[in-house]
Amino acid sequence: MIRLPVAGESFGRYRLLRPLGQGGMGVVHAARDTTLDRDVAVKLVAPQFAADPEFRARFQREAAILAKLDSAHIVHIHDFGEQDGVLFLVTQLIEGGDLLRLITQDGALPPARAVDVVSQVARGLEDAHAVGVVHRDIKPANVLLRGRGSELEAFLCDFGIATTPGADLSRTGTVAGSLPYMAPERHRGENTGPSGDVYAAGCLFWHALTGSAPYAGTDVEVAMGHLQGPIPQLPGKGEFSAAVNALLRKALAKDPQKRLASAHAFQVELQRIAVLAPDAVIPPGSTAYRAALDIKEQRRRRWVPGVVAAAATGAVLLGTLFAAGALDGNRSGGGQEALSGGSGSPSTATKVINEPPVLVPVGSTRTAASWSSRSAAEPEDVPGLVAVERSRTRNPRPQRTKRPATAATTTKPPTSAPPTTTAPPRDPWACWNGTTAATKDACGLPTGWTGATWLFKGLSTSKAIRNCHLKDMTWTGGDVEAWQCVYGKANYINIARWGSTSRAVTDLQKHWSRNATAWRPTRGTSWGYQILRNTDGRDIGVRIYQDVAYSIQWNAVNPDARTWGVKLTGPWRPPSNIKAVRR
Repeated sequence: MIRLPVAGESFGRYRLLRPLGQGGMGVVHAARDTTLDRDVAVKLVAPQFAADPEFRARFQREAAILAKLDSAHIVHIHDFGEQDGVLFLVTQLIEGGDLLRLITQDGALPPARAVDVVSQVARGLEDAHAVGVVHRDIKPANVLLRGRGSELEAFLCDFGIATTPGADLSRTGTVAGSLPYMAPERHRGENTGPSGDVYAAGCLFWHALTGSAPYAGTDVEVAMGHLQGPIPQLPGKGEFSAAVNALLRKALAKDPQKRLASAHAFQVELQRIAVLAPDAVIPPGSTAYRAALDIKEQRRRRWVPGVVAAAATGAVLLGTLFAAGALDGNRSGGGQEALSGGSGSPSTATKVINEPPVLVPVGSTRTAASWSSRSAAEPEDVPGLVAVERSRTRNPRPQRTKRPATAATTTKPPTSAPPTTTAPPRDPWACWNGTTAATKDACGLPTGWTGATWLFKGLSTSKAIRNCHLKDMTWTGGDVEAWQCVYGKANYINIARWGSTSRAVTDLQKHWSRNATAWRPTRGTSWGYQILRNTDGRDIGVRIYQDVAYSIQWNAVNPDARTWGVKLTGPWRPPSNIKAVRR
């Protein structure tokens, strides 16, 4: 009888260390690759499912999909196969837990962090869509995290129900995915492309920002929320609220044709609102929006098939997950349990308070309860909203003519104007990491990939720059954090954050056998140091900031390609705005 190995045992060349997650169809272990001497995640499939030809085909397709994806924000595959009758998949180990666990434990993410994490997810989706892969199951449980605080790295995982052109193995009559994040067209049983992932990413953003999925209730109520409910909106008239609401209206549009065109467009919009993020979005009670349904009344409407489709979607959910190859069941442990196919955010039938979150002004000493909340704005162009026809009368009653005031008419004394309240002072500086501060120096110097995209904005906005990922720079002797991106054909951009500017200048001069000269984008003003080199038929350009230990290098096929790379990574952040810009 075939059995799954347990922690402490060896499985081929892998020594199983501890379970990360377990479900009805298998288990995921943290393991040690004894051949390559590295830590990995090993996904083992229960023997009874490995004997199912359809399941095996789906599992093999997931491995093939992961193998073709090369992204800094998608979990990498290392190995795949069968050992002693057990199917296995070996991937990169991410031990920081998933986004659902983080939100469950700590609540909604601070706005700046929510924007950053979802931006990384959008970059992963952009890379997947570029090679024809549609994920179809974007949800917090499928976003793995590494790091702490503002330095979170996000990785998309679980491509078990992803689709590629001409390779859809879903069973007839089933809808694979997670109800709280599925696009309206998928609730109707229709096929969807990248726009469905964009919609799910919009739901993910709302969940990260508020702590709850956009719609709550029973399975039917959740489905009808996506089909007919108003698009969720933050209250208030602040810049951040207005920008988020505009993005949500475009990302969560019911009509795919009116939705944001791509994951790249979604990511660009997130970057634009990052600098507007306040310190917190504090929800009074639940932040979930629940569509008000009256099934009896709506049966008379023309969208009755939508109700039936939604009910059917909820009824076949378990069968759908089985058909998709997800490993459902109880989740235990952190790190990479999402690879085991955890259920994510289950919808419940409990009563939901339909109250929007409240934006508390920065620096306020008042509690969240003291700020009154307004109803969320409902866009007028949301498909499915029922227009109410005004009643008409043939013989309207004539209006009475108001008598003019006479001298004997008594007038009320003017009432005193209500006391005016002064809004809390607004921080004048928008920091590089999305927070705000009273002074520029309070923002600190940029760090990590977020700091890189702040200094070299084109890294996150240019469509020509792709496949950004961590880069090994062991030749420097350590103390360097580096990334590499691709543009055009055989052109590369290397970005690095060094321990100090002097270290960057010394090591790069030695590596390229060239002395650094002054880097002056504007006449008479030095921003840092520059190195130019032609070697082995390649054109090399390096620039190093003098006020922050970041360098950027273009490794191009010719001078024109290098010049193009310089333009793609701009506009450049001037020394005066390295830490922050005025709001």
